Amino acid sequence: MKKEKRHLEKEIKDCYSANEQGYIIPINLDFDGCCVEHCFPYVGETNGNVVKILQRWIERYNVGLILNTSRSSAYLDDAINWFEKNNICLWAIGKNPTQETWTDSNKSYGFYIDDMCAGIPLIEEDGKRPRVDWDKLCELFEPTLEKIAKSCGNTPNLEDYISNSK
Repeated sequence: MKKEKRHLEKEIKDCYSANEQGYIIPINLDFDGCCVEHCFPYVGETNGNVVKILQRWIERYNVGLILNTSRSSAYLDDAINWFEKNNICLWAIGKNPTQETWTDSNKSYGFYIDDMCAGIPLIEEDGKRPRVDWDKLCELFEPTLEKIAKSCGNTPNLEDYISNSK
């Protein structure tokens, strides 16, 4: 257990950037089938509790969202506008903004949430493409965020969290 914690703390120090709230936990996030139902080139309906969950993760765990989508040009603008409309702050688009200080790789560093990821919980309905099941994902992934936030020294104000979630 000690070795695992030391490894995680070293990786955080080496690869994560910090802001006034602590270390930023990077999450690469797809758009279609993840944040909204599949409807490309249009913006589909908001997918379940995604807005509430992402806002909570940003506030409570200091998550930095990296929009990682195949959308481009005006279609990318539509996705960015969806985040703005829903008061979800994006940290970056398409690339982890700090990783160029420690790698030349073009692969964006961080966790990945995408309806195409193996093992991601999905909602499957007749006549629709599968989409991320945010309630199940939150149940599975939030303990990991909690662990990383504690390892980072990111200590959320639980009183604020409790009052904001009511």
